[in-house]
Amino acid sequence: MKGPICTRAMIVCSIGFSFAVSAHAKDVNGVWVKNVRDWGQRSAICSRALLKENNKVVTYESGVFIVDGNDLRGKSATCHIKARKDDGQFVRLQVACPAQVLDNVLTLRIDGPDELTQIGLLPDMSTKYFRCPQ
Repeated sequence: MKGPICTRAMIVCSIGFSFAVSAHAKDVNGVWVKNVRDWGQRSAICSRALLKENNKVVTYESGVFIVDGNDLRGKSATCHIKARKDDGQFVRLQVACPAQVLDNVLTLRIDGPDELTQIGLLPDMSTKYFRCPQ
């Protein structure tokens, strides 16, 4: 009798844990624009980026990327997010792009609900981004 009860308790605990983990996952979905200090300019870039074609948000400017579920779109390519890892303050995305042989890992540091920094290979290669209001 003791074995099945322990097994059920472990299953219930593991199910509860998986829901708790997913509830705290960092949300990186949205339209992100490169650090533009001028709010008017940032607003104009967001407005252009939020235009829709065939019910999908599109971007034609550099310095803008869109995360939409398992898709990551930039000016020149749409890539597929194969895996996500929420590592505390960091979110790592394994991204497969059509024109590249190897997958890329994109490391994002979450700075706030609508701010993130893409971490480059070198510290001075990091880029700050802000989420556009939907």
